[in-house]
Amino acid sequence: MPISLYTKTASSSVPSVSTKPLNTTTNSQPASDKTSSSASFYVDLSPLVKELTSASEKGESSLLSKKEKIDESSLPSGLKDLLKRIAEYREKLKEKQQELRDVMNDSALSDEERKARIDALQKEISSYNTALSQAMLQLGETVDQMDLDDKAVAEVMSLVMS
Repeated sequence: MPISLYTKTASSSVPSVSTKPLNTTTNSQPASDKTSSSASFYVDLSPLVKELTSASEKGESSLLSKKEKIDESSLPSGLKDLLKRIAEYREKLKEKQQELRDVMNDSALSDEERKARIDALQKEISSYNTALSQAMLQLGETVDQMDLDDKAVAEVMSLVMS
């Protein structure tokens, strides 16, 4: 779904922005309002939106497929819940790490703004790492307490590593 923003300068010396409905074409110029103006430009954000949407959908579908695999397993529900939580923590960690990389590379941010956002993201990442470690410890303890057979332990290991 391409998204387009078309702006043009009003006849006065103060520029104004006119927004048009989303353009669903990928032309280099918008389909409507082709009046000539010396100070107009066209921005097509569709590639960026496609990339962001694609990355988000991949993460969601990956987490959903992991959860489906966990649900399809023959493991007790307590283990399934732990495995799903671990998968969620890992997915959140990946997202926050990507956000951190994006903020570090965002030249539009001031140094103070970048530092504040980096600090906040690092705290979130630390929290998710702690939660993941605790969930992994709990999983190990639960597997030990349940006295699972080798096949079930192998299934747990396979699911936790996927």
